[in-house]
Amino acid sequence: MSGIIEQQRQYKGSINEARGASGGIATIWNQSIWNCNSETVNQYWIKTVLENKVNKKIIIIYNIYVPNHFRDKECCWHDLKDSIDAEENSNIILGDDFNLILHANEKRGGSFTPNP
Repeated sequence: MSGIIEQQRQYKGSINEARGASGGIATIWNQSIWNCNSETVNQYWIKTVLENKVNKKIIIIYNIYVPNHFRDKECCWHDLKDSIDAEENSNIILGDDFNLILHANEKRGGSFTPNP
């Protein structure tokens, strides 16, 4: 992914590499439109604070990969909540793979482990 971003001079990005077959996320922005004020990469998500070059509005993007295992999910959601609660800006966008299902029959592959 980093090679693709480097080839595109107009774009910049933040990457959180996959761990085995899981995860792997990237946030990419057009640097002719957005200034990146800050980036935070942790094991579950990328937080990118972007400022529009024209109107100076700021958006915060959380690009998230929630793990499949309950304890890791719980840690991810707590870390995410703490980070969002600390924000003063309300222009927050959450996106990516939440790995959530409502019923066991929605699950494809692997085994279903109900939450404790």
